[in-house]
Amino acid sequence: MQTAFKACNSSFGLSKADGVECLLATVPDPFHTRLALLTDQTIEAIRKSAAATEWEFATQWLPWNDTVDPAEADPAKRAQERSDIRDQEKQPGVVVFRHADWRPGALLIFVVGETPTAGVNPISFKSRALTCRRCAIRPRIRIK
Repeated sequence: MQTAFKACNSSFGLSKADGVECLLATVPDPFHTRLALLTDQTIEAIRKSAAATEWEFATQWLPWNDTVDPAEADPAKRAQERSDIRDQEKQPGVVVFRHADWRPGALLIFVVGETPTAGVNPISFKSRALTCRRCAIRPRIRIK
C-alpha cells in the first residue's frame, strides 16, 4: 500500500494525508463524436459544481487539445505525431481543484471520453479507477 501512495505523490505531488478526493466523470469524446460543444459544456458544469462546494479550479490537462502540425513536411514526423495523438487519446483528462480557503487537499476529477456507439473508453476508465483507489482518502467508485 505504501508504494501506491508514493505513486500518487510522484504523479500529483500529493499524499493521502493531504486529503485527496477523486472522481471519474464521462464526457462526450470530441474527437470521435460531433459533440465537442457538449464536451466543453460538460467540463464547465463540472467546474461550476466543484465551485459550488467550495473547491477552486487549479489546473487541467485534456487529451483532446493537441493536433498535428499542418506545416510539417516530413511524412515520417507527421506519422509519428498522429501516432502520439492516438496514444494520448487513450489517456483520460484531469481537472484539478484545491480548497478555496487554501487548506491542504485536492479534488482530482478524471475526465474520460465516451461515444454514443462505443461507450466509455475502457483503457482510460480502468487506469483512472485504479489511480483513484490508490490516491483517495475514501477510495470508492460510484456510478449514478
